[in-house]
Amino acid sequence: MAKKLLSNGAVVYDNWQILDDTVELDKASDIPAGKVIVSLNHWRNHHATLLARGTEKLGLILQSDQSPRLVAGELPQVSVVAINFPVFTDGRGYSYARELREQLKFEGEIRAVGDVLIDQLYAMRRCGFDSFVLRKDEDIESANSYLSTFTFPYQGAVDDPRPLWHR
Repeated sequence: MAKKLLSNGAVVYDNWQILDDTVELDKASDIPAGKVIVSLNHWRNHHATLLARGTEKLGLILQSDQSPRLVAGELPQVSVVAINFPVFTDGRGYSYARELREQLKFEGEIRAVGDVLIDQLYAMRRCGFDSFVLRKDEDIESANSYLSTFTFPYQGAVDDPRPLWHR
């Protein structure tokens, strides 16, 4: 059964396959058909083959110790950047999402994967994430309501850079 994710406020079926470093790709023909999100390792080892697929079928997954700056010049070649949260207490992914949106001007999808909890969604969206693959024990059907936890945030962020007193 296809897994679900929260994307732009709607629960949808995920049609992307993640090929992280736990998936062996010895040769380019090992890359499955369809939309794939690949690790930085796979990206470097199979770059030409992956690019031939087209940007609409290609994404990158970054681990919490891999800055988006490592692929800054290659971002126009992908439509999705997934950021893995190995544990929910690892906040580097929030900074990476802001870096992708504000400094690197990435306009594609930024997806949170890994140990993603429902109560983090509001803050993640404010940092630039627009899709979320929740941890298995979280209720995806009620996740949308968590995107509007607060009505008027005080701080500026990616979704609205103005602080409350300037609105």
